[in-house]
This record gives sequence, C-alpha cells and structure tokens, in this order.
Amino acid sequence: MKFLLIILINIFLANQLFAQRYLALDKPSIGHKNRLRFYPGNDITIKLSYSKFREITIDRLSDSSIFSGADEYLLKDIKKIKYTREGSLRTQARYILPAAGLIFFLADTFNPALARHEKAEVGPWGLKVGGSMMGVGIILNLTAKRKYKINNNRSLKVLRSF
Repeated sequence: MKFLLIILINIFLANQLFAQRYLALDKPSIGHKNRLRFYPGNDITIKLSYSKFREITIDRLSDSSIFSGADEYLLKDIKKIKYTREGSLRTQARYILPAAGLIFFLADTFNPALARHEKAEVGPWGLKVGGSMMGVGIILNLTAKRKYKINNNRSLKVLRSF
C-alpha cells in the first residue's frame, strides 16, 4: 500500500519538477522593484518598435523571445506593454456599476410614471445616484488599464520558476 501511495504521489508531482518560464516586467518602486509576472496562457498587449499595439496570448517563452501562435516577438523589439489589472472586486465593479446606475436611473424615471399612468419625470435623486454609480464604474475602468514603457528603469526579461 505504501508503495502504491509513493507511485501516485510521484505521478501527480512529476509535472511540478520542470521549471516553468515566465515573462517578468520589473518596475521601480520606493526602495525596491515590483515585478509583474506573465505566464504562458496570459493575454497581454504589446507595442513593437516597428508596429502598433497588438494583443497576443503567450504560448511559449524562450530566453530572448515570446511565441504566440506562429509569431515570434523578440524582447528587444518590445517598446510598451499594456496591462489590465485584474482583481475580483475591481473587475466586477467596473462592468456592473455603470449598468446598475443606468438601470437605477431608468427605474426611478419610468417606474412611477407607469404605475400612475403619467408623464415620465427625471428626479434629482435618480440622476444623482445613477450618475454617480456610472461615474465610479467609468473611473474604475480607466484606472484599471496601465501602459508600461520599456526603458532603463523598466526591464523585461524571461525568468524560470523552480
């Protein structure tokens, strides 16, 4: 029984023995450097020195290039990276808040009119609350996207995790 258990553990952990490569973007901070990690399978948007922004999915990484499908992008040709910060609350709120604000505004405007068979009136309460919810959602959407220019301070390299 112990022998079978050891074999099963080795089978399930065998793929953890190989080092995985990831793309690291080091950006300076006060007193240290922060590192953004991009693994194979992640979607990023890059700007090359000879073209416009293009969105790619990282399929494979070598020491000096990124492979996406049949295309190869050299790290030295990448000038900018667009990155959308993902977090569960931020990601959900930036899509839900504008829709909720619009629904609140429409419900506050048309619901009393439909119930009493009168003209629809725009109330100050519905305008303030609905507009503020839409505004917060738009601000969250604008602050979630970051552009990083690759230069002497921000370096891009491929590292291995062990």
